[in-house]
Formats: sequence, structure tokens, C-alpha cells
Amino acid sequence: VCLCDGRGPSTGEAYVSDLPLSIQTIPIHSVGAGGGSIAWIDTGGLLRVGPKSAQSSPGPVCYGRGRNITVTDAHLFLGRLDPDRFLGGEMKLYPRRLTKFLKNLESGFQDHSWSLHDLSEGIIKIANTQMETALRMISLEKGYDTRDFTLVSFGGAGGLHACELAKSLMIPRVLIPPSPGLVSARGMLESGVIRDLSCTTRFPFNDESVLHRVQDRMAPMIDQALRQLVQDGFDEDDIDIQKSIDLRYLGQGYEINVPYSRNLFRVFHKEHERLFGFSNPDLDTEVVTLRVRALGHYPDLSVLENSTIVDTAPKPKALGRRKVFYEGRPLLTRFYDREQLMPGVCIKGPAVVTEYSATSLIPPGFQGRVDRWRNIIIEPLKG
Repeated sequence: VCLCDGRGPSTGEAYVSDLPLSIQTIPIHSVGAGGGSIAWIDTGGLLRVGPKSAQSSPGPVCYGRGRNITVTDAHLFLGRLDPDRFLGGEMKLYPRRLTKFLKNLESGFQDHSWSLHDLSEGIIKIANTQMETALRMISLEKGYDTRDFTLVSFGGAGGLHACELAKSLMIPRVLIPPSPGLVSARGMLESGVIRDLSCTTRFPFNDESVLHRVQDRMAPMIDQALRQLVQDGFDEDDIDIQKSIDLRYLGQGYEINVPYSRNLFRVFHKEHERLFGFSNPDLDTEVVTLRVRALGHYPDLSVLENSTIVDTAPKPKALGRRKVFYEGRPLLTRFYDREQLMPGVCIKGPAVVTEYSATSLIPPGFQGRVDRWRNIIIEPLKG
């Protein structure tokens, strides 16, 4: 998960295997709660999910080879996956294998017996809780109000969890892009080349005249970054330059990276108050690091846009109806092929939308509509 607040997110506090990285990176927080995460019972008799994964081989039980119940198996047992249309029907699922292995998992509880549907819903809720914790860490715990954002869901199973997460965190809407299971692959294709340069320095930032000093120090860094990307084959017109500065109050042991601007002083104090709950413009401030980032852009991949949206677009024909479990009770739920959902279409939950790379769930009390770019925008029903 990652939070985007209107500009490209960046942090200097990233970790890999608990080792700190002293470079600016995208602030991504990860948890082991994917579709292949294994459900198990710990020594205290509590149900756990992840971080161990069944991976693609042997995979979940329903793939035909696995022997450990996973999040994907729980979704299938609850009816949220169509075993005949997984990967567009190219991959067969084996729902009949689930009962035996779910019973094996349930037998591990010493003082309580669970129905297999309750056990499956418990697995989903635990996975959701872990995802919710990750979302809280990058939003509420950093001073952001989740009600100001949209939850963008991607990955093959992201759409099966997104609405419940949005409801828990009061996020007003969910956006599911076309081909969500391919979003990461598309990102790799569209990602350009980045050159990061930094210069460690230390001088007081006490008035606007310091900006001229900063510009003089950054000028050779910008020239160097441009030369490197031109050598990589980019035209200067295809290169963006981003400038930022690490600032701190005099005597602090940590810095805040803020974009370079004429209002640098005011932006720093505002960001300090958002992050730490206080700021003091009367305190001495110092510049610690100057940063220049040069981005070389490849041509964008085309995005199909429908210029006309019909408010009264006809509701598509459902593929069929199946029982899907929500909060312990089965509800007859329509299944739709996403390829048949034209811009302007609205679908009220409960509904399941299937496509080649993903499955998305619109729970009861939610409504999904297709926008001009074929994103599915899911929001709670009003009233």
C-alpha cells in the first residue's frame, strides 16, 4: 500500500529486511496477506493468516496440488470466485477439495468448533485486518484523513477486499482500474529512468536570501543529471527535473523532505505540524541535504476513453446467479463479465465482477458504476 497526496510520494526512511536505506524511495508498506497466504493455528489456539504463502506452486488447495488452506480457498468456499471462469476459464479450480482441508484446519481448535463457512469468513476478516493495519500506518498514523481519499485496488484479488477495507476506514469510494491484475506489469512498462543526485550540506535557513544560495548549489547537480539521461538516450524535452530539500529545526536528529519552492519556509512548518503535531516558526531552521531527481519519460501507453456516457445505459445481462456468503448468511448474487460493462452502467450489490486477471466484489449496500475510462467506481448506497 502507498498513499499519494497529490504529488509523487517519497521518503528517506525506507527499510529492506530491517536495514535502513539512506536514499529517497517511494514509501510502500507491505504485509503478508495475499491470496496465497496460508491460514494456520498458533500454539495458543488462535487462527492466523500469513505471512507464509503457498505461492504459485503448489498453490492454494483449490489449484489441485496444495494442502494448506489459503485466502483464495476461503473466497472460493464462500462463493466469491467462479471456479469455471478463473483466468477467463483457462485455469480449472477444484472446489470439492476444500471441505477436507478446511475440516483438517478446523480440527486444530481445541476448545471450540466452527462451521466451515464461519472459518472461511474468519480467514477473510483476519486478512482484512492486516491490510487495514497497513492502510492505517500510511494514512491516519501520519495525520491524513482517510475520508479525503479514494482506495485504488489492484491485483487479482484486491477487488475482493477493497469495499470492506473502505468501509472500515471510512474511505468514501473504491476505484478498480481495467485489468487490475496487470497494473504492476503495466507500471513496469511505463516507468521511465530516474537519476537521483544529492548533496549533503549544512547552513541556516533564516530568510529568503538563502534560496539564491540553494539555487547556486543545485545548478551543477541539475546539469549532471541532465547529461546522464541524455547519454541514456532521452531528449531534454522528455526529462523532468524535481528539486527538493531536507530541512530540520536546529538540533533535531531527523529531517523533512519538502519540494523546492519560493514558499519553502512556510511549507516546511506546515508539513512538520502535520507529521508531528506542532511547529514553531520562531525556531532556527537549517538545510541539511539538497536533492535533484531527473526523470526520463518513455511514451505513455494509450488509455481508451469513451467520449460519451449514457446515464441510462442498459444493465448488462448477468452470467448467472450463485449463493455468496456475507456475514454468515448466503445471498443470491449476480455474476457479471467485465467486458460487457459499458461506460455509464451501474450495478447494485451484491454482485461479483469477473475478468481475465481479477475478480471484484460489490457487497450489499454498495453500488458500482463504470466511468469513461472503464474504471469501476464503487461507493456506498446513500440512505
